[in-house]
Amino acid sequence: MEQEERNEIIEALTAFFLDHGITTMEEFESLDEEAGAELYEDLKAGILEVFDVDLDLMDELTDEILP
Repeated sequence: MEQEERNEIIEALTAFFLDHGITTMEEFESLDEEAGAELYEDLKAGILEVFDVDLDLMDELTDEILP
C-alpha cells in the first residue's frame, strides 16, 4: 500500500470516528455491545468496503489515530 493511500484511509477513519463522537481509545473501548455492533456496521460500509482493507489494518490505524 502506498503512503498516499494509507493517508487517505487515515483521513477517512479519523472523520468517521469524529462523526461518531469518538475522540479517544477509552471512548472507543467503552462502547456497549449494541453500539459497538452499529459502529462496526458503519465502519464496514464506510471504510472497509470503500477502501477494500481488512480489520488488521483498521486496528493498526485506530491505534495510531486514537490517543
